This record gives sequence, C-alpha cells and structure tokens, in this order.
Amino acid sequence: MSSIIIFSSNKKTKFISQIIQEKIESEIVEIKDLNKKSGILGNIKNNYNALRSNNTDIYPETIDLNGYDLIIVGSPSTFGGISPSISTFI
Repeated sequence: MSSIIIFSSNKKTKFISQIIQEKIESEIVEIKDLNKKSGILGNIKNNYNALRSNNTDIYPETIDLNGYDLIIVGSPSTFGGISPSISTFI
C-alpha cells in the first residue's frame, strides 16, 4: 500500500498527485494550512513564511504512516523550497 501526502495551494500539485495515484494505486492525504492567507497581502505573507522556513498550523496534525510500503510527499515550490505546511508535517 502506498500514500501520497500533499499540500496544494493552487491545485496543480493535487492534479499531479491524482495522475500518480492512478498509476500506483495509492491514497491521497491532503494537508490543509490553517493559517493560509488569501489576496495579494496574504500571498506576500505566505511567501515570506516559506522563504523563512516558518512552520504553520496544519490539519491533520499527524498521519499514521505505519503499513505503507511507499510514501510520496508533494509540495509546490516556493522560492525553491517546500511549503510551510509540508515543512511542518515533516
């Protein structure tokens, strides 16, 4: 059994994870950023947090990874790094 754990801010990461899911028969777990802001100022704040590698509040807070043979983690690239949501999860 395999799992794809993702954070998708603009649904591109989710789209790609669905393609992978079809090929390897896995389940997708989507992490939500509880502090994600919207709008232009929110986007600046989100990018600042990603650049500084700040953690954030996420849901679900934990995921039981026991029983998986393969775990894939997907994240949008923000200033060359991973999103704060995935950083917090890891």
